[in-house]
Parts: sequence; structure tokens; C-alpha cells
Amino acid sequence: MARRRKAAAALQPSPDVLEELAVALGYDATAVEEPYLKYIVSQAPHGRGSLDSYLRLFISVVQFFVDKDPFAKDKANKAVYSQFTIESYIKKLVADAKQEFFADTPSSNDIRDVQIRQIAVADTVLLIIGTWTLMHNYFSPQRGDSRRILAAFCVNTGKQFDEDLALGCPLSGLLQGSGLLPGPHESGYTNGPGQKGSGVNIDTRFGLHPAVGAVESLEISPSTLNAFKLANLGAVRILWTNNLSRHMLLSRNAKQYYLELFAIPSALSSPGPGRMLSQVGISGDLQDEIYLSYAPLFNPRIPSWSHRYIGALICLRHWCWCLSCSSRRLASRQLRVLRSHAEKSDSSLPRYDPLLKNLMQEEPKIWDQIEFGYLWPRIVALDAHLAGSKPWSFWVIFRDRRDSVQFWTFLFGTVILILTFLQVFLGIAQVVSGFK
Repeated sequence: MARRRKAAAALQPSPDVLEELAVALGYDATAVEEPYLKYIVSQAPHGRGSLDSYLRLFISVVQFFVDKDPFAKDKANKAVYSQFTIESYIKKLVADAKQEFFADTPSSNDIRDVQIRQIAVADTVLLIIGTWTLMHNYFSPQRGDSRRILAAFCVNTGKQFDEDLALGCPLSGLLQGSGLLPGPHESGYTNGPGQKGSGVNIDTRFGLHPAVGAVESLEISPSTLNAFKLANLGAVRILWTNNLSRHMLLSRNAKQYYLELFAIPSALSSPGPGRMLSQVGISGDLQDEIYLSYAPLFNPRIPSWSHRYIGALICLRHWCWCLSCSSRRLASRQLRVLRSHAEKSDSSLPRYDPLLKNLMQEEPKIWDQIEFGYLWPRIVALDAHLAGSKPWSFWVIFRDRRDSVQFWTFLFGTVILILTFLQVFLGIAQVVSGFK
């Protein structure tokens, strides 16, 4: 029992380090229970160094890159540029023999030892940056491929794949140059083949992401495009992710469509960690759009006062088929899914963020190109998918009123079919009664 308690304690950071991390990310020292901080702690690698030493290194990475943007300081001064690149920070840690987290790696001048230490340092630094910027899986090599963020940077800048090239720029330059963050540029992306050795295939309408439609409207009503209609009419499953760059992305796997949604909106709170992220290339406007997107998805129509009053008396929200009640039930189910992840040991599963519930219940805004400039290409892609989807089950036809002719034709046809069966049954009953 004593060993178990000791092991459990080792998995928990000390209060002082956690407070320092909160302050470094833009919180005050008391915000140690924030979901963003819990997410960062859960992503810590095992098998090297203590959790406290990892978090101290995490703090060091944040402090190095925040407020150190050479693009803003001096574009012409190459010395300033190279001083604050990701590569320069990795070299700094490789040369620092006193770095606590890498105490188990050789720090001699032998070429082989330097290479081993450099790989360990680079992997850890990129893991920290990916976790901090909420793009964890893009900074980690997947299934033997190159890191997606580095490959995307080279493809997006028209260069041959070269990790040193991508790491030789500041963090803000890498994030913005990769083309992975949502933005108006996605709607005008030019298709092309992936580069050899990059592990990236960009032969899609989104480049590195799934498709966006060519036809755009200036405004889409939340009553037309929302999570409930995407799930029930478009056969789209909701998939929660810790990767900010995949928010509202329509992805496809094994003939199944998924709507990916960012699960830790509290990580974008400002002033706080959101301000820090904006200083390394994740726009504050993009963060605001992510905040605003949950309401039109999960609360697309505000019910009338009478509906709310009567609904409270007869528990209308549990069985009513209207868009408002159906969307509320969907939101409740999705929040339960996130809460259930806390019972599982898999740290990659998104955890419940209390702010999500509040954002889902806010008054929805119209989907328009001005309010959602960064997310607009993805909104258009979702709307195009919903418009082109066909009823995929018998009961869906009764709820699908996008094509009014199809709906009323099917409804009247069903009524006539029922009356026909009823007439046949009555005829049979009449014949039987005649024999009697």
C-alpha cells in the first residue's frame, strides 16, 4: 500500500510547480484546477525525469517563445531571427548539461552522445509545444510519418521537405506558415500532390484537411446548420478532440463522416492562456470564433417563453421533437460522453471542460463570413455536406423537411398506404362476419 501511495504521489505535480505553470500560461496562481492545466499534466511523458522537472521545462518553453517574435522586432536582422527559433532553443537545451529533465541522456562532446541527446531534446520540446498550442498530434510523428506540422510548413511554403528548414523559424512562423490553422486561405487552396518523403497527401479540397465547397453564401442560419441536423440528417458523428486546429473539421474515415470539435475552450480564456497563445501565432480572433461556435451548433433556436414554461411542467425537453429540445438532448449526451472519459485511463481522450456547457447554452449567432472569418470555409463545407446528404433511414425521412416536395409526398403516401391496409383489413373482417 505504501508503494502504491508513493507511485500515485509521483504522478501528481507539486502545488508550487503547478502554480508557476498556471502563471506562465496567463492564469493567476489559484487556477490550478483548470481543465487546460489538467490536460497539460496528463500529456507528460513517462519514463524520463519527474513530473515536476517536466513542468519546469514546460514553463521554460512558454517563457522562451512568448513575446519573442523576431518578425515583429526586426525582419532584416538575421541574427535576431535565428536567436529565437525553435532550432536555437533545442540547441540551447542540448548544450545545457544542468537541465534536470535530460539528466539521463549523455551530455559529452562525443558526436554519438550529442545526437542521442539532440533527438531526446527535440522530441520533448516539440511535444511540449504541441501540447501548449493544443495541436499535440501534429507535433508528434504518426505511424512512421513525419511530423504533420513540419511537413505542412514545407508544403505550404513550396519547399522540399526539410525538418531543419521548418524548425529554423520562430514558433509563430511555423504555426502560421503551416496552413493548418483555420482561416480564409482554406477556401482558395490549390490542390497538388504530396511531396516525396513528407508523409503528406494534399490531394483534397482543404489541402491538409478535408474539403471545402466552392460555392459560398454570405450567411447561414443556425436553424439550418447545427449539430443536431448534421448528426440526424447528415449521418455525421461528433468527435471531440484536443487539437485546436481540427475544430469544426469535417473528416471521413471508413465511409463514416465525423464533425471534430475542440474540447478545451477554457484554454482560450483571455486574459490568460489565450493571450499567451495569441503571441505565438494563434490569432485572438480565431479563439473568439471557436468560443462563439458552440452556441449555434448546440443551441440553434431559442424556444419561446410558453414553450419553456409548459416544457418545465410536463418535462417537454425529454421527448419533444422540436429543434430546440432535440439539440439540448444532443448537447447533454455529448457532455456525458466527455464526463465518462474521466473514468478511463487513456490520457489522449478529451476530458470534460465545464465551460463547454455554458458556451452551448448561450444565445446563438448567425453563421456569417464576417463573424466567422477563420472558420468560414469549414462552415461552408458542413453546409454543403448537409445539403447534399440523403435520408439514410426510414425514420429520418419523417424529420427531413429540407425538400418539402419529397417530405409531403412521402407523408401522404404513408397515410394512403395505412388507409389502404385498413380498408383491406375491414374488407376481410366484413367477409368473415358474413360467413358467420
